[in-house]
Amino acid sequence: MSVAGDAPGTMIAGVQLAVLLLVVLAAVAYAARRLGIPPAILLVVVGVVLALVPGLPPIELVPELVLLLVLPPLIYSAGVAMSWREFRFNLRPIALLAVGCVVFTTVDVAALGHLVLGSHGRSGSCSAPSSRRPTWSPRSRSRAVSASTAPRRRPRGRGARQ
Repeated sequence: MSVAGDAPGTMIAGVQLAVLLLVVLAAVAYAARRLGIPPAILLVVVGVVLALVPGLPPIELVPELVLLLVLPPLIYSAGVAMSWREFRFNLRPIALLAVGCVVFTTVDVAALGHLVLGSHGRSGSCSAPSSRRPTWSPRSRSRAVSASTAPRRRPRGRGARQ
């Protein structure tokens, strides 16, 4: 985590800000437990409120740090706290949303690509630059097949040696 404007004095301000955010995190977790609200919802609300407070410096998070240190514990805790009965009960909507979102995104990207690139035929819609020159020709393919070291099959039936 770094505070925008890395000057020598901002290191102390960054540490103070990190400690302040940890205190806010602990207070929000305690309040969520006391109020019976899921902590994630309350954390999002408090985060939006803190983002709108004037005078707080902007905070930049390194994406690798979030992916390596923040996300795995969240996923693990959600997996441990998950009810398998509820998961099985909601399996159909989960699967339909998962497949539906993939299909919807694929169709949207294809439509946007068609609008942006225009109609270049079927191969042009996949990738315009690679459709200009084939990577293989029938001539090179026949050479590769004839040059293979596969043994020839013996004829069977009449006249074949047994």
